[in-house]
Amino acid sequence: MPSAILNNPDWVRTVDLLYGCQQYTGTPLAAAYTLAANPILPGQVAVIINGEVRLADQALDGGAFFGLFYSEYTSALDESEGKTINPVLLRGPGTVAVLNTAITAVPAPVLSATNVQELVAVGGKLKLRAAETGPTVAYLDKVLSDRIEITLRAPAAA
Repeated sequence: MPSAILNNPDWVRTVDLLYGCQQYTGTPLAAAYTLAANPILPGQVAVIINGEVRLADQALDGGAFFGLFYSEYTSALDESEGKTINPVLLRGPGTVAVLNTAITAVPAPVLSATNVQELVAVGGKLKLRAAETGPTVAYLDKVLSDRIEITLRAPAAA
């Protein structure tokens, strides 16, 4: 049994909830995931497959996604206490800020009303659509020096 929920104001979360979204917990992290091979930062994309939370990918279950991780599973900080606490996920629709460490590459598009930038999940990270396949996870709203602001879509089914 877990002894406590970990929280410390000095920790920097790599996703920041700005508006909307629901927090979801109740589904365990994939049993096969390890700290060394499958680190998870807040802001990475999650999918629920066969009753387990995994990193979403365009090649996994048709690119389906559920939301963004709000909790962390890394060697630096394991908020799941060895996977005994289910991960917390942010479900859209809503607006969130994602720090550069949780995205594939910092996009530098020119944003305008006629230039909507779609983001998809590739290896659990947000990436500009370009030639990528899979459903749209979010729309890019703003690019700042250390983060992006996005509009997260509602969960997608395969």
